Amino acid sequence: MRSSTQHNRDNLTAMSLLAIISMMALTTTSSFQPPVSNTNIHRSLLDINKMNNPASRTTSTELNMVFDFFKKAQTEATEQMSAIATGLAKSRNQLLYNLEDS
Repeated sequence: MRSSTQHNRDNLTAMSLLAIISMMALTTTSSFQPPVSNTNIHRSLLDINKMNNPASRTTSTELNMVFDFFKKAQTEATEQMSAIATGLAKSRNQLLYNLEDS
């Protein structure tokens, strides 16, 4: 059977270990948290990471190329629709002319 002194020593050791583990957990989690009061620092670090990552950078040249592509596609689609409308108008006129002649 264990003595009361040994039992108290075991409890003290367990409580000390629990306190040390709690302090370690507290300091570890707080050191990995972003700053609460100054979020601009956190944002600027994210911006720096984006600038250093070539995959996330978008240049104005690339955007202009995309805009030019859509503008060209819209122009071509408008020309095609105009040609279709012209062809349909001719067909309608021809049909009406043929109906009047008969």
